[in-house]
Formats: sequence, C-alpha cells, structure tokens
Amino acid sequence: MSHSDALFVSCLGVKLNKRIAEPPKFESGRLGDPNLELRDDDRSDPAMRAAVVKWGLEGRKEPTGLVAEHKAAMELREQLLRQIGKTQDTKTIEECEDIEKSLNKLGDALVASAPVPDIAFSTEVIEGLDGNKVTLHISKPKGIEDPVPCIYHCHGGGMTALGPENGIFRYLRDRYAAAGMVCVGVEFRTFMDPRGPHPFPATLNDCWAGLQWVHKHRADLGISTIITAGELGGGTLAISLALKGKLEQQPELVAGVFAHSPYVHGRWNIEPEHSRQRYPSLLENEEYMYPYMGGLPQEWMVTNEME
Repeated sequence: MSHSDALFVSCLGVKLNKRIAEPPKFESGRLGDPNLELRDDDRSDPAMRAAVVKWGLEGRKEPTGLVAEHKAAMELREQLLRQIGKTQDTKTIEECEDIEKSLNKLGDALVASAPVPDIAFSTEVIEGLDGNKVTLHISKPKGIEDPVPCIYHCHGGGMTALGPENGIFRYLRDRYAAAGMVCVGVEFRTFMDPRGPHPFPATLNDCWAGLQWVHKHRADLGISTIITAGELGGGTLAISLALKGKLEQQPELVAGVFAHSPYVHGRWNIEPEHSRQRYPSLLENEEYMYPYMGGLPQEWMVTNEME
C-alpha cells in the first residue's frame, strides 16, 4: 500500500477487505426484517429515535410505486424552480425560509443529547470566485503537533437547502476533529438561499474556492492531505471537486473522496428500460469512458442500507 493509500484509509477509519466469495448474510435492519421501523431499530441511538418520534418520522408511508413517486417529485421540483426564479416573490422566499428553519430544528433535535467533543473551533470568511463571501467552519483537534489529514466537508441537502451550521453537520465535523483530524465545512450558496437564485455553478464555485484556500493554508492549519467528503448532495460535490481538480490540472488538491449516498445521475425520473432504448450508446460505448477516470484520487462510497 502506498503512502497516499495508507493516509486515505487511515483518514476514513476503514479497513480494506478482500473480495468476498459469497454474498454476506444480513440478519439486522430491513435486509433481515423487511417490516422493521426506525422506532424499533436497536442499532439507532435511543435519544435520536425519541427525537424522530416527535417529528413523526419514526415510521414509513406505504409505497405508491417508484415511478409514480419520481414523477410527483419531478413535478414539485419544476414548480419550485419556477417559483424561486421570481426573486421578488416574497411569499416563496418566506416559504423557503420556513422550510430551512424546520430542517435546522430537526437537525438540532437529532443531536441534542449527543456528547460535545472537546475540540477547537473557528471560522474563516474568504472571497468566492464570483466576488461573494464564503464562510469556512473549521474544527481542529487539541494537542496535535504533527500535520494530520483534513476532511473538507460539503454538507448534505441536495445542493438546495441547509448549511454547515445545521446541528447534524456541526456535530459531524466536531466528531472528525475529536478523532484527530482537521475538518473544514464549507458554506455554499444553495437553491433555497433567500439571496438567490444561484444557478449552477455557484454552488461548486464556492466549494472550489474553499478547497483552494484550505490547500493554500494547509501549513497554518496543520494539514497533511485533504479528503473531500459529503453526504447526498454534498457527496456529489465531493466527487465533483475531485473531477474539477483533474480538469483544472490541480490533482494535488484532493488526496481522496468519501461520498455518502451521492447523487450523480440527473435523469432519475425515467425507467431503466427507457434509458436503454433512448440512449443505447451509454452501454455500447461505456468501455471507452474508462480512460477519463484515470488520474483521479481514490474514492470510498457508502450507501444507505436499502440503496
């Protein structure tokens, strides 16, 4: 294992396993019991389960069909896009702010009883690529003298909502720091930002500006290597930063990627058979795409239990 490989594995706190000859047998979770609900899942933190009960999220609704759900979601998405484009629509802006506040309250409730790690915290406001301000939330371990790996965290929220100050993401960064790593959470412009709208690539630009700043100040921050990380939309951004690093001929910025349930395909409202019929070259030419994947850092992707 090379030095970079060792840093990557050490940073994520995982071990490389040999290929499994036979599929593993699952006895826990919904893979073991399809009828299991979150309220009854003993693997979850009791305080967290109690919090989601108050929000009515402890169970699940009856499925209405995958395609039907996707179509309904797409219709809602298009409606929101039309509304948010009207920057003078005060009612729409207020609705977005209310949704954001509710999501933040939920995030705070989920970690309300979690222990507070003893770490050092600071913020840094830098200039973005578009002349805007980008805030970096920096969590560092105490008593560390030698350079340590850095987790550059892009928060979840579908690139449309939430922010690094949400309780879940704040706690996650502090836990990384308590484990001996520097964690930098980037605040990027989102779809539901009342200062918007912020069309692409505003979100990626903010993440890229923050990444460049962290790389430039790695000595001051006590950083050895940088791992981009995120969940859901943040996972997509973590991957995008590695790709952008290659395109911009700055591959040294990203040593590895940790993506939790990223979303990387933009046509999620159509059935697979339709895609195969409409875009046959996706399969016919897929082997020609492998060279484009060269020169990229290692990636560790984690998905949820039923994905």
